[in-house]
Amino acid sequence: METVVSLLGTALVGAGVGFLGGLLGKGGSAIATPVLHALGVPSMIAVASPLPATIPSTLVAGSAYSRAGHLDRRVAGWVTAVGLPATAIVAVGTLVGLLSGLLANSGGFLLAPLFLTVLRLPIARALGTSLAVASALAVPGTVVHAWLGHIDWALVATLAITSVPLSLVGARLALRTDPQRLERGYGAALVVLGVVFLVGR
Repeated sequence: METVVSLLGTALVGAGVGFLGGLLGKGGSAIATPVLHALGVPSMIAVASPLPATIPSTLVAGSAYSRAGHLDRRVAGWVTAVGLPATAIVAVGTLVGLLSGLLANSGGFLLAPLFLTVLRLPIARALGTSLAVASALAVPGTVVHAWLGHIDWALVATLAITSVPLSLVGARLALRTDPQRLERGYGAALVVLGVVFLVGR
């Protein structure tokens, strides 16, 4: 993992994941894990190491959405805490919490689509809220995997160095895009990512 080539590959993964995370309201673990594994990173390290890198990148991108008024604090609070009765919101939080724990993922790949379809949030608000919740959901997984020794901190640092600034670029691009075009582009991106994951297996 310490070669120049592998570090460059990891940096490029971080840049791509950061940009897509800011643009699509995702933490990026779901994308980073299979790509890192394809680059030769051992499977458990590839699963666990992107998690801590998603925390600063989602916070940076999420703050851009928040400053533009695209953060639903009530939804973010309910989904993050998942403790008091609130029908659909608690159902969304529970589903995402279970799957993100199982997959060592911050949940962003599930949050935004559920916010759009179940809670009917506008696209930019769904993306901004997704980023806020994803940053919080990445913390417990990070703690557990760090305790188990699954995290390569040099890999985390390399991912974070490139993902953090590019996540802000992605967020700013999304915020400048017409909501209807952003929603269509978001749907198309999900389809493409789904096909890539299916073909890659």
